[in-house]
Amino acid sequence: MDLNHRRLGSGEPLLLLHGIGMRWQWWTPVLDALAARHEVWAIDSPGFGDSPRFEDRVNPDPAAHADAIEAFARTHGLERPAVAGISMGGWVALELAKRESVRAAIPCSPAGFWEGWEGAYGRGSLVATYGVARALAPVSDTVAAMTPARIALLSQTCAHPSRVPASEAAASLRAVAASDFPRTLKALTAGRFSDGDAVSVPVTLAWGTKDRLLLTKRQAPRAEREVRGARLVLMPGCGHIATYDDPGLMARVVLEGAAA
Repeated sequence: MDLNHRRLGSGEPLLLLHGIGMRWQWWTPVLDALAARHEVWAIDSPGFGDSPRFEDRVNPDPAAHADAIEAFARTHGLERPAVAGISMGGWVALELAKRESVRAAIPCSPAGFWEGWEGAYGRGSLVATYGVARALAPVSDTVAAMTPARIALLSQTCAHPSRVPASEAAASLRAVAASDFPRTLKALTAGRFSDGDAVSVPVTLAWGTKDRLLLTKRQAPRAEREVRGARLVLMPGCGHIATYDDPGLMARVVLEGAAA
């Protein structure tokens, strides 16, 4: 399976992975800064953006996504690249780190560290996100053009939703509605991350202090404890998706993590 992607820059390869329902375009605000130091590969994961879906026989859990990213890297001759991932993409980055398929991992607000009610809370929030996207996709341009509506739609994932351009917010709504969201969400929330002791490559955990989806104060310290040797970097004023909240900070954290 080849995956839709954007390639730019030169240097050591750096893969960028997105979260559930997202597309590579969510990395747009930091691409130029990252490409100044790296050959950047911003990838649409299977079932999202313009990448094909997994076959019905494949359970689209983080391990399957890691398989697909490994195959993509082999196809394009990328040997042990660095990888940064947001949310679901952060969990996939950690799966790759356990396999030593990458030389460094920068999981940004990674999924998979919930306990108890936190899993149900996150799942319920994402189910609502999908429902809203399906309902509003036909009128996404009109809705996203209204700043109050854009703030309401994105406040769960972005600390500063008004910084997301209306065109990107509208495209994101349509992408969520058209994606393999329900099947992937079921697979994603059927378990949690495990075997963090198997990680032997440098890991930089980046977490927005205003993450309202994966609850920074509860899940970030837990992730730091569970992933061997991980370094936790908190991003002040950032939400679950920090690329638009503070592009400069996000780029610095990724670059430092990739150089570890």
